[in-house]
Amino acid sequence: MDAQQAAFLAQQSTGVWQWESNATAAVLAAVPNDKRDYKPDAKSRTAWEIAQHMAGADVWFLQSILAKAFGAPTPPAATTVADLAAWYKHEFPAHLEKVLEIGRAHV
Repeated sequence: MDAQQAAFLAQQSTGVWQWESNATAAVLAAVPNDKRDYKPDAKSRTAWEIAQHMAGADVWFLQSILAKAFGAPTPPAATTVADLAAWYKHEFPAHLEKVLEIGRAHV
């Protein structure tokens, strides 16, 4: 893959990530804080655990790209659904922009 192809792929991927992050933020915000302990099955994670995973995994992936290493993810430091949604809405775009800056610097 040459630099031009890589730049095209990065542009397409980040466009999808930006669109998907809006959907993820909406899903996170839709979790009722008073029902965050809900489990559809005894073996399932709670709604809160799933929401933390969704938000944390997206940001962790971008952090890992920036660090050039995939370490253990750290759950977001949020105690309410509103805090988690706000954290995600701030952290994901900020980290995505850093990834984009690196991409633009190498084209």
